[in-house]
Amino acid sequence: MRIAIIDRGGADRFARANGDAWLHRSGTDAVLLTDPDKVSKSRLSDWSAVLGFPINSEPTLIGMLTALHAGRSLDAVVVFPENLQLPVAQFRTEHGLPGPHTNWVAPFRDKNLMKQVARAGGLRCAPHALVDTPADVAPFLARYGKVVVKPRDGAGSVGVHVLSSTADLDLLPPQLRHHQVEQFVEGEMLHVDCLVRDGSVLHRTVFRYVNSQLEYTTGRPTATAISDDLALQRAADALTSQVLEAFSVRDSVLHLEAFISPDGLVFNEVACRVGGGTINEMVYQLSGYNLMGSMIDMAVGEPSKPDPDWQPGPPAIGDVMFYARPGVFEGMDDAMVPPDWLISRQVFADVGDSVQPLGRVGGSIAQYVVAGSDEEQVRARIDWIREKVTVRVEQPRR
Repeated sequence: MRIAIIDRGGADRFARANGDAWLHRSGTDAVLLTDPDKVSKSRLSDWSAVLGFPINSEPTLIGMLTALHAGRSLDAVVVFPENLQLPVAQFRTEHGLPGPHTNWVAPFRDKNLMKQVARAGGLRCAPHALVDTPADVAPFLARYGKVVVKPRDGAGSVGVHVLSSTADLDLLPPQLRHHQVEQFVEGEMLHVDCLVRDGSVLHRTVFRYVNSQLEYTTGRPTATAISDDLALQRAADALTSQVLEAFSVRDSVLHLEAFISPDGLVFNEVACRVGGGTINEMVYQLSGYNLMGSMIDMAVGEPSKPDPDWQPGPPAIGDVMFYARPGVFEGMDDAMVPPDWLISRQVFADVGDSVQPLGRVGGSIAQYVVAGSDEEQVRARIDWIREKVTVRVEQPRR
């Protein structure tokens, strides 16, 4: 098998519990395409090649895939960043490669088409409309009082605006082509992260967002925690079944979001990829399933199974993600966090590094996976960490 894997996070996200790479099997020729700064941090012996370049440049990425396919005759391409799902699907379609093709991926990347498919499948959705300018948003705002304006092909909460007054219209960019407006739904949000093979859910985990994911825009940490509410889990399972039917899901990893309203769940969005941040690690800790590894298994025709070296972790889990202002990174003030609260701590900058916000909810400078005996304890620990831990960044002198 000759396979190309595209991921901006680098090679360390593909390790099994015993340290081996997920694709450590004989006869596999695996090339990793990642950002340049991740190449030196990759264990090169696990890969036929690790190629570093700005993978967010679609023309460059497709040019690289074309060259690889011409030289190696690729058998499969696996892509993890959401914004690259559709161009890679188009590449597969054009070259006759297996895996998700253009027509199937399109509803997961165009939020207008996504809502059409969801409604046709009987899912409850907030009212929405396509917009080109702030003037198009005004009637919707007048009708519903509070609305969300978002790019139809957005990811990572980038470019999302919440409006609750006509004055907020002035905060929108003058051109909103390829955007849509939706009624704002009050209440908490949940996300379901699941693995689907042959149309059946092998594993699913239901999490609740502790706070709005848009808080990253203000520099406040974002967080999520597993839900142990059985009624909410049953409702999430029913919603997931509807999504599988509506979107014709047979083999995929899904990241599904919904609003928790008094009269049931309201569908928000679904992505055919692994959730960002620490979601892959949290699902692994709870189940032994590596969702990123499972996407590779699908590409090479292997069954998805839990890691045989997995050891059961805590019964409840959550995460906290911290963000940095522009400047020089001086460190994390987190020595007061009890070690037994944490499953993992990752800091994505070295002291003295110049940092610049990445402008997306997954662009954290540090992330913590938090353990607990139940959801209540995990949430209490998350709240404590969000309050006590700080990011130290020296502001650039003018």
